[in-house]
Amino acid sequence: MARGTDSPADPDALVRGYVIYDRAVDIVSIYHWLFTETKELPSTVEHFERYPKLKTSEGELTPDFTVLFKNGTGWVAEIANIALPEGSVESICRQLDKYSRVTHLPNARGGTTEVSKLDVVLLTPIDNATDAVRRIYGERIENPDHWYSPARRPIMIQFAPTPDHYVLQVWPGSQNGSFSAGGEPNYRDWVDLKPPPRNFANNKVRYAFANDPIPPLYLATRLWLNVFPSRFGVSAVTDETTTDEVLGLVRHQYGRGRVGEVDDAMKMLRAAGLVTFADGIWKIRRRRLSRTDSDAHVAIAQLASGARTVDDRSRTRMRRELASQPTLFDENSMGIDAV
Repeated sequence: MARGTDSPADPDALVRGYVIYDRAVDIVSIYHWLFTETKELPSTVEHFERYPKLKTSEGELTPDFTVLFKNGTGWVAEIANIALPEGSVESICRQLDKYSRVTHLPNARGGTTEVSKLDVVLLTPIDNATDAVRRIYGERIENPDHWYSPARRPIMIQFAPTPDHYVLQVWPGSQNGSFSAGGEPNYRDWVDLKPPPRNFANNKVRYAFANDPIPPLYLATRLWLNVFPSRFGVSAVTDETTTDEVLGLVRHQYGRGRVGEVDDAMKMLRAAGLVTFADGIWKIRRRRLSRTDSDAHVAIAQLASGARTVDDRSRTRMRRELASQPTLFDENSMGIDAV
Protein backbone atom coordinates (compact mmCIF):
# COMPACT_ATOMS: atom_id res chain seq x y z
CA MET A 1 0.00 0.00 0.00
CA ALA A 2 2.85 2.35 -0.81
CA ARG A 3 1.70 5.86 -1.52
CA GLY A 4 1.25 6.61 -5.19
CA THR A 5 0.82 2.95 -6.19
CA ASP A 6 -1.79 1.10 -4.20
CA SER A 7 -3.08 3.83 -1.89
CA PRO A 8 -6.45 3.33 -0.17
CA ALA A 9 -9.81 4.70 -1.32
CA ASP A 10 -10.58 8.39 -1.47
CA PRO A 11 -10.31 10.26 1.83
CA ASP A 12 -14.05 10.98 2.06
CA ALA A 13 -14.82 7.24 1.95
CA LEU A 14 -12.14 6.52 4.55
CA VAL A 15 -13.50 9.18 6.90
CA ARG A 16 -17.08 7.97 6.46
CA GLY A 17 -16.00 4.46 7.45
CA TYR A 18 -14.13 5.89 10.41
CA VAL A 19 -17.17 7.88 11.56
CA ILE A 20 -19.55 4.91 11.33
CA TYR A 21 -17.21 2.73 13.36
CA ASP A 22 -16.42 5.50 15.87
CA ARG A 23 -20.11 6.06 16.51
CA ALA A 24 -20.59 2.33 17.05
CA VAL A 25 -17.82 2.43 19.66
CA ASP A 26 -19.55 5.40 21.27
CA ILE A 27 -22.91 3.63 21.44
CA VAL A 28 -21.45 0.45 22.94
CA SER A 29 -19.43 2.54 25.40
CA ILE A 30 -22.57 4.43 26.47
CA TYR A 31 -24.45 1.21 27.25
CA HIS A 32 -21.37 -0.36 28.84
CA TRP A 33 -21.17 2.67 31.14
CA LEU A 34 -24.94 2.72 31.72
CA PHE A 35 -25.20 -0.91 32.77
CA THR A 36 -21.96 -1.16 34.76
CA GLU A 37 -21.02 2.27 36.17
CA THR A 38 -24.20 4.24 36.94
CA LYS A 39 -25.94 4.23 40.30
CA GLU A 40 -29.25 2.73 39.23
CA LEU A 41 -28.85 -0.11 36.72
CA PRO A 42 -25.70 -2.12 37.59
CA SER A 43 -27.51 -3.80 40.50
CA THR A 44 -29.78 -5.49 37.93
CA VAL A 45 -26.97 -6.72 35.66
CA GLU A 46 -25.18 -10.05 35.90
CA HIS A 47 -22.86 -9.41 32.96
CA PHE A 48 -22.34 -6.91 30.13
CA GLU A 49 -20.47 -8.48 27.21
CA ARG A 50 -18.82 -6.01 24.85
CA TYR A 51 -17.43 -8.61 22.44
CA PRO A 52 -19.99 -11.44 22.35
CA LYS A 53 -19.55 -14.56 20.27
CA LEU A 54 -22.72 -16.62 20.51
CA LYS A 55 -22.44 -20.23 19.41
CA THR A 56 -25.79 -21.41 18.08
CA SER A 57 -27.16 -24.13 15.82
CA GLU A 58 -27.09 -21.50 13.05
CA GLY A 59 -23.41 -20.78 13.53
CA GLU A 60 -21.52 -18.13 15.48
CA LEU A 61 -23.34 -14.83 15.96
CA THR A 62 -21.54 -11.58 16.81
CA PRO A 63 -24.00 -8.89 17.94
CA ASP A 64 -22.62 -5.55 19.06
CA PHE A 65 -23.21 -6.29 22.75
CA THR A 66 -25.26 -8.44 25.09
CA VAL A 67 -26.63 -7.88 28.59
CA LEU A 68 -27.44 -10.71 30.99
CA PHE A 69 -29.67 -9.55 33.85
CA LYS A 70 -29.70 -11.09 37.32
CA ASN A 71 -33.32 -12.18 36.92
CA GLY A 72 -32.34 -14.51 34.06
CA THR A 73 -33.46 -12.28 31.17
CA GLY A 74 -31.27 -10.52 28.62
CA TRP A 75 -30.60 -8.24 25.68
CA VAL A 76 -28.99 -8.91 22.31
CA ALA A 77 -28.17 -5.58 20.64
CA GLU A 78 -27.25 -4.69 17.07
CA ILE A 79 -26.17 -1.30 15.70
CA ALA A 80 -27.27 -0.91 12.09
CA ASN A 81 -27.03 1.78 9.43
CA ILE A 82 -29.88 1.03 7.03
CA ALA A 83 -28.60 1.29 3.46
CA LEU A 84 -30.69 1.86 0.35
CA PRO A 85 -30.35 -1.59 -1.28
CA GLU A 86 -33.06 -4.07 -0.29
CA GLY A 87 -30.35 -6.63 0.34
CA SER A 88 -29.07 -4.51 3.22
CA VAL A 89 -32.47 -4.55 4.93
CA GLU A 90 -32.89 -8.28 4.33
CA SER A 91 -29.46 -8.91 5.85
CA ILE A 92 -30.34 -6.94 8.99
CA CYS A 93 -33.64 -8.79 9.32
CA ARG A 94 -31.87 -12.14 9.04
CA GLN A 95 -29.50 -11.07 11.81
CA LEU A 96 -32.37 -9.95 14.04
CA ASP A 97 -34.26 -13.17 13.31
CA LYS A 98 -31.28 -15.29 14.38
CA TYR A 99 -30.83 -13.20 17.53
CA SER A 100 -34.46 -13.78 18.48
CA ARG A 101 -33.75 -17.52 18.80
CA VAL A 102 -30.73 -17.14 21.07
CA THR A 103 -31.22 -19.09 24.30
CA HIS A 104 -27.95 -18.49 26.19
CA LEU A 105 -25.92 -15.33 26.85
CA PRO A 106 -22.34 -14.84 28.09
CA ASN A 107 -21.96 -14.66 31.85
CA ALA A 108 -19.28 -13.24 34.15
CA ARG A 109 -17.59 -16.65 34.56
CA GLY A 110 -16.61 -17.02 30.91
CA GLY A 111 -19.46 -19.41 30.16
CA THR A 112 -23.09 -18.90 29.21
CA THR A 113 -26.39 -18.77 31.06
CA GLU A 114 -29.80 -19.72 29.73
CA VAL A 115 -32.22 -16.79 29.53
CA SER A 116 -35.95 -16.96 30.18
CA LYS A 117 -36.78 -13.84 28.16
CA LEU A 118 -34.79 -12.07 25.48
CA ASP A 119 -35.14 -8.59 24.01
CA VAL A 120 -33.61 -7.99 20.58
CA VAL A 121 -32.55 -4.33 20.46
CA LEU A 122 -31.88 -2.52 17.18
CA LEU A 123 -29.98 0.77 17.41
CA THR A 124 -29.94 3.02 14.35
CA PRO A 125 -29.00 6.65 13.57
CA ILE A 126 -31.93 9.01 13.95
CA ASP A 127 -31.77 10.07 10.29
CA ASN A 128 -32.35 6.43 9.30
CA ALA A 129 -35.01 5.63 11.88
CA THR A 130 -38.16 6.50 9.94
CA ASP A 131 -36.94 4.58 6.92
CA ALA A 132 -35.94 1.64 9.13
CA VAL A 133 -39.41 1.48 10.70
CA ARG A 134 -41.10 1.55 7.33
CA ARG A 135 -38.88 -1.08 5.76
CA ILE A 136 -38.42 -3.47 8.70
CA TYR A 137 -41.72 -3.19 10.57
CA GLY A 138 -44.13 -2.02 7.87
CA GLU A 139 -42.91 -3.81 4.75
CA ARG A 140 -41.72 -6.98 6.48
CA ILE A 141 -42.98 -7.75 10.00
CA GLU A 142 -46.53 -6.56 9.22
CA ASN A 143 -46.53 -8.13 5.75
CA PRO A 144 -48.11 -11.61 6.02
CA ASP A 145 -46.35 -12.65 2.83
CA HIS A 146 -42.85 -11.84 4.07
CA TRP A 147 -40.70 -14.45 5.76
CA TYR A 148 -39.62 -12.19 8.67
CA SER A 149 -42.25 -12.72 11.36
CA PRO A 150 -40.58 -12.79 14.82
CA ALA A 151 -42.59 -13.95 17.83
CA ARG A 152 -41.61 -10.71 19.57
CA ARG A 153 -40.78 -7.56 17.68
CA PRO A 154 -37.30 -6.05 17.99
CA ILE A 155 -37.08 -2.82 19.98
CA MET A 156 -35.69 0.05 17.94
CA ILE A 157 -33.68 2.80 19.62
CA GLN A 158 -32.66 5.84 17.57
CA PHE A 159 -29.52 7.82 18.36
CA ALA A 160 -27.85 11.05 17.30
CA PRO A 161 -24.70 12.91 18.35
CA THR A 162 -24.88 16.61 19.21
CA PRO A 163 -22.01 18.99 20.04
CA ASP A 164 -22.57 18.41 23.79
CA HIS A 165 -24.05 14.92 24.18
CA TYR A 166 -25.66 11.94 22.53
CA VAL A 167 -29.42 11.55 22.29
CA LEU A 168 -30.83 8.00 22.52
CA GLN A 169 -34.58 7.48 22.33
CA VAL A 170 -36.78 4.42 22.10
CA TRP A 171 -38.80 4.81 18.90
CA PRO A 172 -42.19 6.05 20.18
CA GLY A 173 -44.42 4.52 17.49
CA SER A 174 -46.86 1.70 18.10
CA GLN A 175 -45.05 -0.53 15.61
CA ASN A 176 -42.05 -0.81 17.92
CA GLY A 177 -41.43 -3.76 20.21
CA SER A 178 -41.58 -3.47 24.00
CA PHE A 179 -39.13 -4.37 26.76
CA SER A 180 -39.67 -7.50 28.78
CA ALA A 181 -36.14 -8.15 30.05
CA GLY A 182 -34.34 -6.51 32.93
CA GLY A 183 -34.86 -6.06 36.63
CA GLU A 184 -36.01 -3.20 38.81
CA PRO A 185 -35.30 -0.40 38.07
CA ASN A 186 -35.95 -1.40 34.47
CA TYR A 187 -34.52 0.16 31.36
CA ARG A 188 -38.12 1.07 30.45
CA ASP A 189 -37.62 4.01 32.81
CA TRP A 190 -34.65 5.23 30.72
CA VAL A 191 -36.26 5.79 27.34
CA ASP A 192 -34.71 9.21 26.74
CA LEU A 193 -30.96 9.35 27.38
CA LYS A 194 -28.66 12.33 26.83
CA PRO A 195 -25.21 11.31 28.11
CA PRO A 196 -22.38 13.83 27.64
CA PRO A 197 -19.00 12.46 26.48
CA ARG A 198 -17.47 12.80 29.95
CA ASN A 199 -19.80 10.07 31.20
CA PHE A 200 -18.62 7.35 28.86
CA ALA A 201 -15.25 8.67 27.67
CA ASN A 202 -13.19 6.68 30.19
CA ASN A 203 -14.96 3.53 29.04
CA LYS A 204 -14.25 4.32 25.38
CA VAL A 205 -10.60 5.12 26.05
CA ARG A 206 -10.18 1.87 27.96
CA TYR A 207 -11.94 -0.52 25.56
CA ALA A 208 -11.48 1.39 22.29
CA PHE A 209 -13.19 -0.99 19.86
CA ALA A 210 -16.54 -2.42 18.84
CA ASN A 211 -17.38 -6.05 18.06
CA ASP A 212 -16.66 -5.61 14.34
CA PRO A 213 -13.44 -5.73 12.30
CA ILE A 214 -11.46 -2.57 13.03
CA PRO A 215 -11.19 -0.30 9.96
CA PRO A 216 -7.55 0.36 9.02
CA LEU A 217 -7.90 4.15 9.40
CA TYR A 218 -9.44 3.76 12.86
CA LEU A 219 -6.70 1.49 14.16
CA ALA A 220 -3.98 3.51 12.41
CA THR A 221 -5.19 6.61 14.25
CA ARG A 222 -5.29 4.76 17.54
CA LEU A 223 -1.74 3.51 16.96
CA TRP A 224 -0.46 6.96 16.11
CA LEU A 225 -2.11 8.83 18.99
CA ASN A 226 -2.05 6.26 21.78
CA VAL A 227 -0.12 3.06 21.22
CA PHE A 228 3.13 4.44 19.82
CA PRO A 229 3.47 7.22 22.44
CA SER A 230 2.81 4.75 25.26
CA ARG A 231 5.52 2.42 23.95
CA PHE A 232 8.16 4.82 22.63
CA GLY A 233 7.42 8.02 24.52
CA VAL A 234 6.16 11.30 23.15
CA SER A 235 9.51 12.90 22.27
CA ALA A 236 11.06 10.26 20.00
CA VAL A 237 11.46 11.26 16.35
CA THR A 238 11.98 7.80 14.86
CA ASP A 239 11.21 4.35 16.25
CA GLU A 240 11.43 0.78 15.00
CA THR A 241 9.02 -2.10 15.62
CA THR A 242 7.50 -5.23 14.11
CA THR A 243 3.95 -6.27 13.33
CA ASP A 244 4.05 -8.82 16.13
CA GLU A 245 5.23 -6.22 18.64
CA VAL A 246 2.51 -3.79 17.61
CA LEU A 247 -0.09 -6.55 17.90
CA GLY A 248 1.17 -7.34 21.40
CA LEU A 249 0.98 -3.66 22.36
CA VAL A 250 -2.59 -3.35 21.09
CA ARG A 251 -3.69 -6.48 22.91
CA HIS A 252 -1.93 -5.43 26.11
CA GLN A 253 -3.46 -1.95 26.03
CA TYR A 254 -6.96 -2.88 24.88
CA GLY A 255 -7.32 -6.65 25.22
CA ARG A 256 -8.25 -7.06 21.57
CA GLY A 257 -6.72 -7.07 18.09
CA ARG A 258 -5.89 -9.36 15.16
CA VAL A 259 -2.69 -9.58 13.19
CA GLY A 260 -4.47 -8.78 9.92
CA GLU A 261 -6.01 -5.64 11.43
CA VAL A 262 -2.64 -4.45 12.69
CA ASP A 263 -0.97 -5.20 9.36
CA ASP A 264 -3.65 -3.25 7.47
CA ALA A 265 -3.35 -0.30 9.87
CA MET A 266 0.44 -0.21 9.46
CA LYS A 267 0.01 -0.31 5.68
CA MET A 268 -2.34 2.65 6.00
CA LEU A 269 0.37 4.55 7.85
CA ARG A 270 2.89 3.52 5.20
CA ALA A 271 0.58 4.81 2.46
CA ALA A 272 0.47 8.08 4.39
CA GLY A 273 4.26 8.25 4.41
CA LEU A 274 4.44 7.98 8.18
CA VAL A 275 6.19 4.61 8.38
CA THR A 276 8.42 2.55 6.11
CA PHE A 277 8.88 -1.21 5.96
CA ALA A 278 11.96 -3.28 5.14
CA ASP A 279 13.23 -6.70 6.22
CA GLY A 280 10.33 -7.21 8.62
CA ILE A 281 10.93 -3.91 10.44
CA TRP A 282 8.58 -0.93 10.55
CA LYS A 283 10.37 2.40 10.96
CA ILE A 284 8.09 5.07 12.41
CA ARG A 285 8.65 8.72 11.56
CA ARG A 286 7.00 10.60 14.37
CA ARG A 287 5.51 14.07 13.81
CA ARG A 288 2.37 16.00 14.63
CA LEU A 289 -0.24 15.60 11.92
CA SER A 290 -2.76 18.32 12.67
CA ARG A 291 -3.59 21.19 14.98
CA THR A 292 -5.68 18.94 17.23
CA ASP A 293 -5.71 15.19 17.78
CA SER A 294 -9.38 15.09 16.79
CA ASP A 295 -8.23 15.85 13.22
CA ALA A 296 -5.52 13.17 13.10
CA HIS A 297 -7.67 10.63 11.25
CA VAL A 298 -8.53 13.25 8.62
CA ALA A 299 -4.85 14.00 8.09
CA ILE A 300 -3.96 10.29 7.78
CA ALA A 301 -6.82 9.74 5.31
CA GLN A 302 -5.64 12.67 3.19
CA LEU A 303 -2.01 11.62 3.23
CA ALA A 304 -2.77 7.96 2.53
CA SER A 305 -4.88 8.96 -0.44
CA GLY A 306 -2.06 10.90 -2.06
CA ALA A 307 -2.38 14.45 -0.71
CA ARG A 308 0.76 15.54 1.08
CA THR A 309 -1.01 18.33 2.93
CA VAL A 310 -4.48 18.80 4.32
CA ASP A 311 -5.92 22.08 3.06
CA ASP A 312 -8.53 23.93 5.11
CA ARG A 313 -11.30 23.34 2.56
CA SER A 314 -10.80 19.57 2.59
CA ARG A 315 -10.47 19.53 6.36
CA THR A 316 -13.72 21.48 6.78
CA ARG A 317 -15.62 19.25 4.35
CA MET A 318 -14.58 16.04 6.04
CA ARG A 319 -15.10 17.36 9.55
CA ARG A 320 -18.74 17.86 8.63
CA GLU A 321 -18.90 14.07 8.47
CA LEU A 322 -18.40 14.06 12.22
CA ALA A 323 -21.54 16.17 12.76
CA SER A 324 -19.77 17.96 15.63
CA GLN A 325 -19.16 14.63 17.38
CA PRO A 326 -16.18 14.76 19.74
CA THR A 327 -13.35 12.32 19.17
CA LEU A 328 -12.16 10.77 22.40
CA PHE A 329 -8.74 9.44 21.50
CA ASP A 330 -6.96 12.02 23.66
CA GLU A 331 -8.62 11.94 27.06
CA ASN A 332 -6.46 14.74 28.44
CA SER A 333 -7.49 17.15 25.69
CA MET A 334 -11.15 16.31 26.40
CA GLY A 335 -10.91 17.24 30.06
CA ILE A 336 -12.57 13.95 31.04
CA ASP A 337 -14.04 13.78 34.51
CA ALA A 338 -13.77 10.65 36.59
CA VAL A 339 -16.98 8.58 36.53
